[in-house]
This record gives sequence, C-alpha cells and structure tokens, in this order.
Amino acid sequence: MPKIRLNTKALAKLQKQKGWDDGELCKQIGIDRAHLWRLRLPADDPRYNAPGEIFIAGALKAFSEKSFEELFFLDNNIAGPKLGLSNK
Repeated sequence: MPKIRLNTKALAKLQKQKGWDDGELCKQIGIDRAHLWRLRLPADDPRYNAPGEIFIAGALKAFSEKSFEELFFLDNNIAGPKLGLSNK
C-alpha cells in the first residue's frame, strides 16, 4: 500500500527561503521539534514518523503557495520499520 512521504528536500529549500530555523518551522506548522526530527529520518528507521493529518495541514498552511504534490509524494516502496519479524 502506498504511503505519503514528506519531500524533505523541498521542505528544506522552502524553510531556507523563508529564513526559518527549525523552531520557527515547527511553530508555523504546529508541531514540536521531535516530530520534525522523526519526519526527516529514513522511512526504514524504527523511529521514523510518517506525516499525519496535523503535519500535512500545517505544512500546506505554512507554505500556502505550494501544492500538496510539491511537499509530499506517494511511496510504493516503503516496507515500514524493521521490527524483527520473521516469516516462520
């Protein structure tokens, strides 16, 4: 099943254009810094946090000039965090 992923490169570019540090970015989106840190991790990291409704809505509000497709993408290759499960 496809998963919504954050386009971290696009977010970093927009953040730089706005002159926002991570604290201001989090304030504008309505999340805490730990949430932002987890969003930036690779999808296979067990600490990874996929963007949820609050983040998506906040990012679209903070960067209202950008479309959903510019900030996010569908990833069909995410297997999820490695949980140590076997097929046995």
